[in-house]
Amino acid sequence: MKLYFIDKQVPEMSALAPLQRRVVRRGALGLFFKDHPSARWWVLLAHSIAVLIGIAFALTIFYQLWSQMLVGMVVISVIEIFFQSFFTEQLRPYFRRYVIEHQDEIKAAA
Repeated sequence: MKLYFIDKQVPEMSALAPLQRRVVRRGALGLFFKDHPSARWWVLLAHSIAVLIGIAFALTIFYQLWSQMLVGMVVISVIEIFFQSFFTEQLRPYFRRYVIEHQDEIKAAA
């Protein structure tokens, strides 16, 4: 699995302007959730678990407030990077589909 840190790294969106990439991501998410309605709950659950793991890890390891927040944010960020990369990989067919079906909207967003 390839890690995607930004949308520009995704081949289907690499040639688009930033605003166009935002339009494509939102549209592809809409198509994905239309095809997989229960996936919305899985995405929410994954984000919630990342936050809970980060908070639990920070509270059990460190005792000072600033270090707890820092460790929690780092743990949450690492988990979210992997989750977002996996989710972006799942969305790639929907990016392609949205780009093909909505070329006029994407051009208008430029």
